[in-house]
Amino acid sequence: MDYLAGQSLLTADGRLLAARSRLAPHPVWALYFSAHWCPPCRVFTPMLQRAYQNYLREWSGPGVAPVEVVFVSSDRSQAQQLEYMREAHGDWPAVPAGSGLAQSLGSIFGVRGIPALVVINASDGSVITQDGRQDVSSLGPQAFRQWAAMATPEIDTSIVNMLNENSDPVKRDAGEILLKLIGNVLREPNNIKFRSIKLSNPKIESKLLTAAGGSQNGSPATPVSAPTTTPSSSSSSVAPNPEKSFQHLKKELEFFQKLEAEKSHVLKYEDPNAQDLARQVIPVGKLEDLARAKFDQVKAQDPNVQDPLLNDLVLLELMNWFKTDFFTWMDAPKCDSCGGKTDHAGYRVPTQVEQIDGAGRVEGYNCSICQKEIRFPRYHGKPEKLLTTRQGRCGEWANCFALMCRALGFDTRHVLDWTDHVWVEVFSQAENRWLHVDPCENVCDQPLIYEIGWGKKLSYVIAASKDEIQDVSYRYSCDHEALKSRRMEVRENWLTQTLLKLTKDCQKDLDPERVKLLTERRLIELVQLMSPIDKSKIDPSKLSGRQSGSAAWRLARGEMGLGLESFTPNVWKLTDHEVESKTFHLKYNVVHDQYRRVSNNDEVISGWDKGVLEAENVLRKLEADWKQCYLARREGAPKSSIKWELDLENTRLSVQSVELHIESSIFGNGRVLWQLCGGNTCLLPSSGTTLKSEALSGSKKVSITAHLSGGEGENAWQSTQLFRTPSEGEAKEECKFRFLVKLKDD
Repeated sequence: MDYLAGQSLLTADGRLLAARSRLAPHPVWALYFSAHWCPPCRVFTPMLQRAYQNYLREWSGPGVAPVEVVFVSSDRSQAQQLEYMREAHGDWPAVPAGSGLAQSLGSIFGVRGIPALVVINASDGSVITQDGRQDVSSLGPQAFRQWAAMATPEIDTSIVNMLNENSDPVKRDAGEILLKLIGNVLREPNNIKFRSIKLSNPKIESKLLTAAGGSQNGSPATPVSAPTTTPSSSSSSVAPNPEKSFQHLKKELEFFQKLEAEKSHVLKYEDPNAQDLARQVIPVGKLEDLARAKFDQVKAQDPNVQDPLLNDLVLLELMNWFKTDFFTWMDAPKCDSCGGKTDHAGYRVPTQVEQIDGAGRVEGYNCSICQKEIRFPRYHGKPEKLLTTRQGRCGEWANCFALMCRALGFDTRHVLDWTDHVWVEVFSQAENRWLHVDPCENVCDQPLIYEIGWGKKLSYVIAASKDEIQDVSYRYSCDHEALKSRRMEVRENWLTQTLLKLTKDCQKDLDPERVKLLTERRLIELVQLMSPIDKSKIDPSKLSGRQSGSAAWRLARGEMGLGLESFTPNVWKLTDHEVESKTFHLKYNVVHDQYRRVSNNDEVISGWDKGVLEAENVLRKLEADWKQCYLARREGAPKSSIKWELDLENTRLSVQSVELHIESSIFGNGRVLWQLCGGNTCLLPSSGTTLKSEALSGSKKVSITAHLSGGEGENAWQSTQLFRTPSEGEAKEECKFRFLVKLKDD
């Protein structure tokens, strides 16, 4: 590996050996970060030494054992290091104490404390496990064998080619058995019994060994090496083409490694020292003053505006300052000698200093005038370094901005677009949702800027924070079907299960209340991601991408009037009578186009739009020929939505229980998605059934939303209908929207 070029390793007798030649025979390295003065290290080192010696003693394969331990010393002197090695270590080499390589390795692999045992693939530096210490503690010498099995091999498909020479039935049977064997390993990578094949097994003997190439898979107890130990979905489908399935497994390995890298990377934003450095360069007082002035203006227009909006305004001021005053874009560096233009000249090996500062790679440029070589280190691994360089491309912009957001206390995600762009998301307490923030573009809450504005064909967009990893791809697309068609890299159920497992690992040490809050947020977000934005309502020239959010939010961002309908938004508020009875009861009849407020002496309100907070592309349709009446999408509109809201904010009451009955009709491939939300909870009611629940108990606002989409041809808009009711006969009196809320004292 590049950082070993020219480096030396130390032996217990004080000799120095060339690092590359000493480690070359070993495909797996276990980097042991330790020190003589560390009490936990002195406890674990003998345990590691015993497991290592037993592993070497039991090794019976050709050549040297695959795994080698390398001691990365944090000792205060080389004399202390040698004493420690002679006293307690195994016969493994060490990185000299105080060397730049020791510091660099700690930075590269994110080591925050010792003892730590990081196991890596020697070929590419990819991490097999960050927690080798736990593996040794629980498995002993078996841990070494497991790491060797986990190392990424070059996949030999020659056997597949031989299997393909068989007849289709034989090929299918053999392929199914091989895939099942590999699937077992993927599902339970630590289970040794799945890593050998018993050729005496009747199915293997009759189905696999009879196929050409089948006997090449091993001897009576043949080891099975899985391409990866990534999480697998709970169900596995057997593909008829084994080679194709091997390629899927390889892609999932690569995908998983990217997810693991993101999971590890975002922890760098939590470094207290890095956050302190960020706060030192941010003009916090100035930004807060600017945000307060705008907040006061909004408050003057809308007295109901809540304090959390101030935080969002601070975020907007931070983004604007970052773009206009702090960070600069850099395509190619200027020559630092003559100021001339430079041309890209390939990549360079990072120096030790560059590695310590977080540069994983370095771009080289040659000056077109004086021919001087200029280096452009890409400081990805240490975002605080960017506080001094203050330049880069989208990766550096998002990296530095994410650190600043965390330094100011914002819940922040680092967002990676598989089609090569990076930005962040910040959670808004005012909006109770994640906001898209792109510091490069100085835009906030415009998720469709990439698909519509830039014309990107998105596939996977993954957001990672210290608390979770989430697939947010659908937030950034208004054409979910097209997006799905491009998501061919990994299986969807595999991705879902993998993200859930990674998130669970992120949250394993969190307080239960924090986990509960994050779970509630995630559920609400999933409902939001299921609801595509109506492309017909987007102005590509403005790229707002925002069709919801409070009026205060849009006002604060100078967006009042964008995407608003001509009708006046209406929110249901309690009357004195309803406060006294602690009941809100509302019905709607589509034929008469009337609301009946049962809880307020059967008050009648005419017009469906008079009870709606939001409506996009919605109309009331009366079919004279079929004698049916319903609410539907406007003709030609591919999507529409409608929302009702009950607001209890200015009362001493909150929700105790809700009862909702709604009916919708779909034809062909039309779709209607209902949402009933309150507080941090969203429910998904079903058409034609009455939902009774106390899950929204304590909520001060309750909303009901319907999203309509789908259908085919010119009359697609008719494929989704709300409250379809005969316009004649007794049935016309039926109310297919019934909403009952029982209230309680706060």
